[in-house]
Amino acid sequence: MPPLRLGLKNSGQATTIEALRDVWRIADEGGFDHVWDFDHLASIGADGTERPVYEGWSLLAAIAASTRRVRLGCMVTGNTYRHPVLLAKMAVTVDHLTGGRLEFGIGAAWAEAEHRMYGIEGLDHRVGRLRESLDAIISLWTNERTTLDGRTLSPVRSQSRNRILRSGSAPAATR
Repeated sequence: MPPLRLGLKNSGQATTIEALRDVWRIADEGGFDHVWDFDHLASIGADGTERPVYEGWSLLAAIAASTRRVRLGCMVTGNTYRHPVLLAKMAVTVDHLTGGRLEFGIGAAWAEAEHRMYGIEGLDHRVGRLRESLDAIISLWTNERTTLDGRTLSPVRSQSRNRILRSGSAPAATR
């Protein structure tokens, strides 16, 4: 049985940069295994969408610069917010900034209010879109060239020169 791993999370909503940095420092210096934020463009929960919220992937770059040891990730990246080519490139950048400490998690997205607020489309076919995005992201991380042409993705050709670093016993793209 694998050992129990413990982490900390400060979502990035209704908080301060100082409080976020404190959580990252405590996780890194206190022996925690991972530290998390979330990926929402508007606050979620009973208090509605009006509270301040920081963007999750920008915070991951800040976590990368502020820590040395702890693994990090968004719990969980909303697939509808970014084109998969952009997301794959963002993940590679953060992973390289950390020396291979990124935990990549992605979901179909669900928060209807923030999709309406920002005019984001795709919730009506989010599961199929997630499958296409996963195929694209994995291909971008593992193949020299990737061509995207799915039901929800526009045709794109991309050269994939950057790779996710190996971490543990398996590439991050296939975990």
